[in-house]
Amino acid sequence: MKFGLWFATTAIAVAMTGSALAEGVVIKIQTSDRAGDETYRIQKDEWTPKLAEMTGGAVSIEFFADGQIVPRKETVPAITAGILGGHITSMEYHTGLEPGFALLGGLVAGYESADQEQMFYFNGPGVALAQEGYDKTFGKKIHVIGAGPYNREAFVAKVPIRAFADLKGKKLRAPEGLVAEVFRRAGAATVAMPTTEIFTAIEKGVVDGADCVTSAPMEQIELIA
Repeated sequence: MKFGLWFATTAIAVAMTGSALAEGVVIKIQTSDRAGDETYRIQKDEWTPKLAEMTGGAVSIEFFADGQIVPRKETVPAITAGILGGHITSMEYHTGLEPGFALLGGLVAGYESADQEQMFYFNGPGVALAQEGYDKTFGKKIHVIGAGPYNREAFVAKVPIRAFADLKGKKLRAPEGLVAEVFRRAGAATVAMPTTEIFTAIEKGVVDGADCVTSAPMEQIELIA
């Protein structure tokens, strides 16, 4: 089931420390993607080597999957504490730190295309608003490098959900923010959980369905979408 136009906005934030400019520095970056995801492979195997090449080895990235160093909801404090050098994640996971991230990270049905959302961030005020949110909460410790949308997201379920009314009474995985609010207004109960747990949760019936960037890692499950 494709439920409107949902996009995952990826914010890349890095700790602004002098050591980040030192020769041979290694920046630890954690993503909210799972280790087996194709997006993780692209980020780790294709994107990551480019920085070392472009800087002549002066700066390189050590890349980590969701939860490998800290839980995804703790990446921002981990950056300010120096545990991480940066993250690639959706701002809606950090709505508890700054309510504005709910809009910036998951504006449900707010865009007609991924290109339109990209234009909002780079030709409009999107990146500046994200930076303002981080500055408000953490001072000048975090710098937003950029943002990029996925295309239309997946909604996966083990029970038939063919209309908005079918959401009523269901238990659904959803991130914090507007996505969870839409589900609740439809009469569903929502639970926040890492994407790494979605496969098992659906398989065991812990949740009936899930908002998920992509259903590719769950193709083994018999899904009705």
